[in-house]
Amino acid sequence: MSRLALLMLLGLAACAPAGQSLRATGPVTISAGEVAVESAFQRQLVVEQRMLDRQRLETVQFRLMRGAVDFCAGRTRPFYGLHVATERSFGVRMRGPARDAFGLDDRVKVLYVIAGSPAAVAGLRPGATIVAVDGRTLPPGTAGTRALKTALDARGAAPARLTLAGGGAVALSPVETCDFDVTISSRRSLNAYAIGKRIVVTREMMWFARDDELALVVAHELAHHVLRHADRAVPGANFKEIEAEADYVGLYIMARAGYAIESAPRFWRRLAANFPGAIGAAATHPATAYRYLVLRKTVREINAKIAAGRPLTPNRVRTLAANDVTG
Repeated sequence: MSRLALLMLLGLAACAPAGQSLRATGPVTISAGEVAVESAFQRQLVVEQRMLDRQRLETVQFRLMRGAVDFCAGRTRPFYGLHVATERSFGVRMRGPARDAFGLDDRVKVLYVIAGSPAAVAGLRPGATIVAVDGRTLPPGTAGTRALKTALDARGAAPARLTLAGGGAVALSPVETCDFDVTISSRRSLNAYAIGKRIVVTREMMWFARDDELALVVAHELAHHVLRHADRAVPGANFKEIEAEADYVGLYIMARAGYAIESAPRFWRRLAANFPGAIGAAATHPATAYRYLVLRKTVREINAKIAAGRPLTPNRVRTLAANDVTG
């Protein structure tokens, strides 16, 4: 027995009165009311965490979709950068916790604002209640959130005027971004994928990836979209080549979005350290070692272009949105 183990054993023995042994007396008594109160509080924590996750992901989304806008010809949309809700935006089970967490009622309230977005620049703050858009009063409940979205989408690039409870108002002038949504899935896997007009990130990936790594993951999936890889995802296609292209172009998108890319390749080393099975090549994806080396060389390529004052456009891809990019 080691000296440390012996000291621990002696210490435990010293805690019991001489001549007596320890006895389990059963768990403490907790009332049903106490459990109900704590359960409600924990549901409130769930709602708050989900909003924090969404805000984190949408902040990354905004930067990348803005950075890649030149690659998304014909597939862009105006972006304002505010997330709104009423108490009825949540399911029955979470409605009360959401009401308590964010002070919601039937009016349209701002839950969060994306950093650097038009809403943030205009001074819109979380907790603000929007009562009208362009002079038109918003109806209560989810009809109000739908009416606001419809009104903003219909304006295109034109500014929108939001009237706030208490008499204040803000004017929002949107910016153009790529027209792809990013959502969080509760699927139990460390994964992200592009499907339809969406990018899906699993909750486990949200937990695992640091902010710059999350940007790398989303940029990779966005690259699948702008490269129109879904059109090549047919039997007989070289999926590893497709994935390597997305890694390559995704790093360019990260750089165009203003992210520091020097540490990006290390994501694949960290993933391999935590999930050694990824070190070997899979049927559809390159090995983590290969992906690390591709990104490391791409970092050098991008930094050389920055130093030379050249545009950050990828060199070796088949098609990029509506344009062929050859250099």
